[in-house]
Amino acid sequence: RAHLGGGLATRGTFAFDAFIRASGSSSGRDPQIGSIGGGNHFVEIQAVADLLDGPTAHAWGVGREQVAIMVHTGSVGLGHLVGGHFDELARGLFPATLPAPAGGFYPLPTTGPLAAHAAAYLDAMGNAANFAFGNRLFLGLMALRALRETVGRPIGSRLVHDAPHNLIWAQGGDRFLHRKGATPALGLDPLGGPFAYT
Repeated sequence: RAHLGGGLATRGTFAFDAFIRASGSSSGRDPQIGSIGGGNHFVEIQAVADLLDGPTAHAWGVGREQVAIMVHTGSVGLGHLVGGHFDELARGLFPATLPAPAGGFYPLPTTGPLAAHAAAYLDAMGNAANFAFGNRLFLGLMALRALRETVGRPIGSRLVHDAPHNLIWAQGGDRFLHRKGATPALGLDPLGGPFAYT
């Protein structure tokens, strides 16, 4: 129920070593986990008023009059740190003899002698995405606890789906797809599970 199992494999920690070493201290990243961040991020308590696709809603365990918690947040700045670092690196690596790319997006080569830079970027992005997976989970659990304390009784819960956005997905070989502001829409697994991954 979490895209990619809720975590991406990484080989290193990029520039996040100091955050990890400071875990538990006021100067570490711990105060950030469980925070919404800025921009259009939110935690929202919702009620399911109507079902537009009954079989899909049933497969996902969603029913009318249920209370839902929707969390929209990311890595709370870690992804921005990664993007800024590697954007500057890509600009520096880009051949000066070529015109600047349209839109200002400079590529990192995924093959050849400079491929290690793209691999490092994907690894760093994975670390930021993993923080975001954990952050959304914490926020959902905090909202659930607040609901429990408000109504004064136990409340059952289950994750419907966690779908990240602003990531790069491998498309086979040396091809990659960046979904900016969009998540994959994979649909239902024909064997009855919630999602089919290929």
